[in-house]
Amino acid sequence: MAQKEWDMRLRATMAGAAVALALVGSAATADEPPYSVSSITVQANVTAIGSEAAAEFWRDLPTDLEDALARELVGSLDPEGLALLVAVDELALTEAFELGFADDARLAGRVQLVDPADRRVERTYEVSASAREAELMLPPDVEVETVSRTSAEFYDAVVGAFARGVAETVRGGA
Repeated sequence: MAQKEWDMRLRATMAGAAVALALVGSAATADEPPYSVSSITVQANVTAIGSEAAAEFWRDLPTDLEDALARELVGSLDPEGLALLVAVDELALTEAFELGFADDARLAGRVQLVDPADRRVERTYEVSASAREAELMLPPDVEVETVSRTSAEFYDAVVGAFARGVAETVRGGA
């Protein structure tokens, strides 16, 4: 097997493991049923971010994350399902940007599944995605070392890693 093909397979395997690890603090268990989702709402108070550069970098996060979640949850979307609410931790956004997505910087948030009929919270999870997990979401032909941690490409990878972690949680855990 060629080295490049081996690297791509290893990267895909590591991406699956990283997503499982991204569910830090999750209440999901193997016994928990998968949930269907009727709507997706992301809240991120980007204006609360103290750094102007960080606020600019994350300005489209609510819309971008809603779109990424919809893509990840294909097959789990159902008008009769639960509402998915994601509240992104603004402090984590500032730290991630200021640290340049160092290995310990994370995109983090609280995820709730809510019954739309009576607004009862069915489940609450803490989900996060680290820079390392985002690296695994980059296209296989991209050399990680060449991607700026403040580039659009890396932003998309962080958003994708977080969305994948949320989707795995909603589906009953990894």
